[in-house]
Amino acid sequence: MILRLPLFLLLTLTLSAAQQTITAPHVKLSLVSELDSLRPGQTAWVGLRFELEKGWHVYWKNPGDSGEPPKVDWQLPSGFKAGELLFPAPHRLPLQTLMNFGYENEVLYPVELTVPASASGKARLTANVRWMVCEQTCIPGKGTVTLELPVAPSPGKPTAHKSLFVNTRSRLPNLPRVFQFTVTADRDFFTLTARTPRKTTAAEFFPADDLVIENAPPQPFTSTASGFRLRLRKSELMSKPPTRLRGLLVLDGGHAYDIDVPITSSPRPTK
Repeated sequence: MILRLPLFLLLTLTLSAAQQTITAPHVKLSLVSELDSLRPGQTAWVGLRFELEKGWHVYWKNPGDSGEPPKVDWQLPSGFKAGELLFPAPHRLPLQTLMNFGYENEVLYPVELTVPASASGKARLTANVRWMVCEQTCIPGKGTVTLELPVAPSPGKPTAHKSLFVNTRSRLPNLPRVFQFTVTADRDFFTLTARTPRKTTAAEFFPADDLVIENAPPQPFTSTASGFRLRLRKSELMSKPPTRLRGLLVLDGGHAYDIDVPITSSPRPTK
C-alpha cells in the first residue's frame, strides 16, 4: 500500500556502493548468512537484516494503513536460485488514527537459497533492495548489499547470525493443520471462530488483503471451551463483500498461522 496522507514527508535515499552492510538514515541494512559457507546441491539460508533506530519501523507484506514492504532483486551466480522474501509475524504499530503492521528495533527477512550441484569456488550474492522506514515521517530508500561465501563440500559453521535465523524461523507462519475455522459476517463485523487443540488466551489477525477490515480498532477476543472467537470490524472502504478471509493469525506465544477461510452470512434471528 502506498502512503495516502499528506502529513507524511517522503524523502528518497539511494545508496549505490555495494557492500555487505549499508547505513542509511534511521536504519542499517545487511545481507547475512546462517552458515559461513555453501554446499553444492543443497539449500542455505540468507537474509536481509534491518537494524532500526528507536521509534522507527519497516513493514510486513501488508503494511496496514500506510507504508510499503521491502522489495529485493537478486543478482546471483549461474544456477543459483533465491526463494521469495519471507515475513515473520509482525506487530501492530499505531500511528495517530492509523494502524500499521511491521517491525521495530530489528528484523530479519529470510530467503532460502538453492545452490546448484555444479557450484564451486566462491559465490557472490548481490541484493538490490528498496525499503521504506517510518516514524512520523517516511523515508523511502534503496541500496545494494553483497555477500561472498565459499562453496565447499563439507557443512558450513554457524555465523554470529545463527540465533537470529533460528528465532525468525520460529515466527514464520505455519499451516493450521489441527485447527478448525469458520468465519461469519453480519452488517459491521466478521466473526472468526476457531477450534484449537489447546487453550488460547490471545489472538491477533493481520489481513492479507487491503480494505477488508478496519486495521486500527481493537479486535475483541473471547476464549471458549473449544477455542476462541475474534471480532473484526469491516472496512468502511470495502468495494464488495469478500468471499474468503485471508491473512495471518498470531496466537499467544507468538505462534503464527496462515489462514484462508470461506465467509458465510450470519443467520438472521427468527421473529
